[in-house]
Amino acid sequence: MNQHETATDEPSRECVAYHEAGHAGASIRLGRRFRYVTIRPNDESLGHVKPWTMPPSFRPDIEVTPTGERLLRDRVMILLAGGLAAEKHCPGIDSGDSLMIDGFIVGGDIHHAVDYAMYVTGGDSDEAGLYVGWLRHRTSALLSSPSVWAGVGAIAAALLEHERLTLAQAGDAWRRGVHEYIERAQAQRGVTSPFGTSRD
Repeated sequence: MNQHETATDEPSRECVAYHEAGHAGASIRLGRRFRYVTIRPNDESLGHVKPWTMPPSFRPDIEVTPTGERLLRDRVMILLAGGLAAEKHCPGIDSGDSLMIDGFIVGGDIHHAVDYAMYVTGGDSDEAGLYVGWLRHRTSALLSSPSVWAGVGAIAAALLEHERLTLAQAGDAWRRGVHEYIERAQAQRGVTSPFGTSRD
């Protein structure tokens, strides 16, 4: 997340936590590994997710294989998930990106998402815009899933407490959040069996 708010401002810090938790949660949900996620600010950002380095064989500038396309698609969704999660938790938040084009903010995560999309579309900018728009809808739908949002919220809470989480720690927070959501949902519906059998 771009450094556009002071890290000591608690509401802003919470929005940063949800932004980074959105990236981390989407990574976990899509089965993509990362090294760590943090909301400790540095000279460039208020927080970030450190991804694993791409393998040397991954050369989308030369060829995009079916496996490579899935990786690029997931990377785009992971990039979009940060801003969407922050917007969902903090409506009206300033994304900190610098340029608005046709209703889309270009810069930061969106800028990188478009770069990845351009590999998929063979450099066709119009198609890349449509591709990113489609994946934005998919990512928004993903975050709208109550269990996924519970996992994101649990990662955000853990970040606010610890500031930095490894993949294993973020995964633990994710599973805890999802489990607690399922337990609440089952209790509300009068369900005790994991298969959804009613007490009646």
